[in-house]
Order: sequence, then structure tokens, then C-alpha cells
Amino acid sequence: MSKKALIIFIKNPILGTVKTRLAATIGDQKALAIYHELLKHTRQIASKIDADKFVFYNRFIDDNDDWNADIFQKKMQAKGDLGVKMKTAFQEIFEEGYQQVVIIGSDCGDLKTKHVKKAFRSLETQKVVLGPAEDGGYYLLGMTQLFDFVFENKSWSTPHLLKETTEELETNETSYQLLKELNDVDTQADWLDWHINQRANMTKKIAKDWLLFHSFMHENLHHPKMEAGFLGMLRYFDGQLKEYTFHEVMQIIRVLADELNGKQKTVDKEIMSAILGILHFGRSWGLHPDDRLQKEKLISKGQAETLEGWLDTISYVVTSLLGGTDVKTAFEFYEKK
Repeated sequence: MSKKALIIFIKNPILGTVKTRLAATIGDQKALAIYHELLKHTRQIASKIDADKFVFYNRFIDDNDDWNADIFQKKMQAKGDLGVKMKTAFQEIFEEGYQQVVIIGSDCGDLKTKHVKKAFRSLETQKVVLGPAEDGGYYLLGMTQLFDFVFENKSWSTPHLLKETTEELETNETSYQLLKELNDVDTQADWLDWHINQRANMTKKIAKDWLLFHSFMHENLHHPKMEAGFLGMLRYFDGQLKEYTFHEVMQIIRVLADELNGKQKTVDKEIMSAILGILHFGRSWGLHPDDRLQKEKLISKGQAETLEGWLDTISYVVTSLLGGTDVKTAFEFYEKK
């Protein structure tokens, strides 16, 4: 048995019960889709941590979800407020013989594996470690033993929680360390910030995932990005072309350029299908005279010309890459626009 344990607090992903503040502005379906994305993000981070892992559910233990029982031991959260829930979880894990215990939730899109690893390193010299959240709470808590006072008489879910906790640690002469401040995803603004950060640090995996959103091919039909993507912009046309969708598609193609290199013998079928889908349905939905946008004059002549220019650019760059043109040369046409 490892001396280290990682606790992950999650909510069962049930429509209308998760990310309620977010749901108030974007609806229950989209909020649930975002929560699934956050769960996936948290699961990927936790999987890389060298510690025994425990998932605590808020309603019921789901033996058939995506949390692999070979990696994550499954338990139930206690009844009561967040303080009672966390205290009981820490107590239960410490009683099993662990010496360093860290807890995280499933709301922090900015959380990375390095933050959790640093938390465990901090517990080599400190008794407590905290990950401050921008809203005044904390996204992570770690201990070398159970300190009951940390969970008692606290203003949970308020901007004062971290301050109250650190003041009490100092009063009780308990050593602690603070990690980097991060932001939870609780509101639409939080989600947009996380989305922008993901775009700035786009990996091939994220690029392919987002390409499926833009081409309306992603399995997560209720995700907000499906409606806000390139084809979603046309399918749910509100009178405006969203230029950022075009530039995001181009960034995705740049990240995936190696996958489209004409020197390769094979090309990812899903990537090509998504790109061809954007080109085909982009022209069909936005430019064809018999389609709704043109037929009902919902899209102006200027907008149609802009859309055609975007589609021509995508087509030119992808065709150039497939033909073996280097990335810099292939993207010159786009960068001149």
C-alpha cells in the first residue's frame, strides 16, 4: 500500500443537479455536458498521480461509469455540509493507514497533474497544503494527519473560506503551504476563460476533439461548443458570422498539420471526414441557393462572400498540406488575409 492517497469528490452527473450556477445561464443540458468534460479532465489528471486513488460520490456509487475500478476505489460521501463530508472522508482514509492525503474536486479546469504532485511534495515538510481558488475558497486540500478544526465552523462556498482556514492554521501553529491560485468553473465566464486557456495550449488531442465539434460530428451533442462551432454557427444562424470559429478551425488545422502531411501513407479518417464535412456543409447550408439561409435571405451577400472566402482558405491550406507543402508555406495564404 502506498503511504499517499488522493481523494476525488464528484457529483453523480445527473441532469439538473450539477453546475447549477452555470445552468442558470446556459441551460441544464449544456451544463451537464461541461461537467462531463470536467470529470474527464479530472480523471486524466488523477490517473497520472502516484498514489492510491479514491472517488467519493455524492448520491450513489456507479459501478459502470468511466472511473475504472481497477484504478479508482469507489466510496460514498457522508451526509452533511461540505465540512462534514470532507472530514469524514479524510478520517476514513487516514484510518486505513495513509500518511499523506490530498483531496480535490471536479470543478477546476485549470488543475494540472503538476499541481497535485507539488501538493504531495509539500506534505514532506508541511502538515497542510492548500490550493487557493480565485473565488476565495480552495480547489485542493492536503494533510499529514486529521486536523478537525479545518472543517469546523467555516463559511463554505464563500469568498472568506481560504482566509478563515489559513488564519486558524496559524492560530493552531500548524505549518502549511499554498499552491498556485487557480479558477474553478462555476459560471459561464469561468467556462469561457477555461476554453480560451485550452485554445492557447492546444494539443493534438484537444484539436481533434474541437474539430469534431466544429464539424458537428462530436458524440457529445449537447456540448455548448457544438452549437458555437463553425457548422453550428450556420445551423443555428442568428444573423451573425462568428469569425472566431474560422480562426479556431485554422488553428486546429495548424496543430494537426503533421497528420495531414502528404508524405504520410495514411491520413486519420476521422480528421479528414470532419474537414470535408465543414467544407461540404458549410457551402451547402450557407451558400446553396436552395438552402434555408439563401432561400429566406437570412444571410447577406457580404456575409456569403466572407463565408466563401473562409471555406476557400480552409480548402487551400488543407489541400496544400496533403500535397506535401510545408506548414509555413501552406499557411501563407491564410496569414495574408
